[in-house]
Formats: sequence, structure tokens, C-alpha cells
Amino acid sequence: MDVCLWGSWTGGNIFPIVFAALLNGFAIAQLLPANDTTLIVMLVGISSGISLLGNIWLAGIFMMLFFPMNLWLVAILLMLIWLAGQQISNRFEKIRQPMKAGRVTDDRD
Repeated sequence: MDVCLWGSWTGGNIFPIVFAALLNGFAIAQLLPANDTTLIVMLVGISSGISLLGNIWLAGIFMMLFFPMNLWLVAILLMLIWLAGQQISNRFEKIRQPMKAGRVTDDRD
């Protein structure tokens, strides 16, 4: 820590976001006491981190390292679900853009 502060490197945005995302996970885990705390913290933390950082692989892999190896497969599945959801959202956005511009014609005539 002293070396990082001596070199004027404080971590940028990634470490505070990771910290806040993991705290969100712990808060949600407290609301669901009958479930596996570590799993809930990981799912909520990685999801929050991905949405805040905007980079699935950076946030997912970095935050995955904070959890036991037996949950890494679940974290990778979560990242793949996020990736699939992002691609589906992009496809719907491409479909919606012509509708917003008024260029959609009715071919029934």
C-alpha cells in the first residue's frame, strides 16, 4: 500500500467500484439469510460491477478473483449471460432505430 501511495497510484475508478459492488452484494445477502451468502455476494457484486464499469470481462474476471475457485464457473456463466443479454439488446436497438426515424413502411398494400 505504501508503495502505491508513494508512486501516486491510488487505483482510479476500479477499486472504489469493486468495493461498492461487493458491499451491495453483502447488503442483499443480509436480506436473504436462508441462502448461500458467498454466492449472493458474488452474483450481485459482479452484476453491479459489470453495470458500473461497462466492461463485462474486466469487471467479471477481476471480481471473480475475490471468490473461491468452486464458484468461478458460476461467475463465468454470469458473464456469458451478460454478454448474451448485451448482444440481444444491441439487436433490438438496431430494429428500433428505423422505427424511431419513421422509415418503417407497411408492406400490406
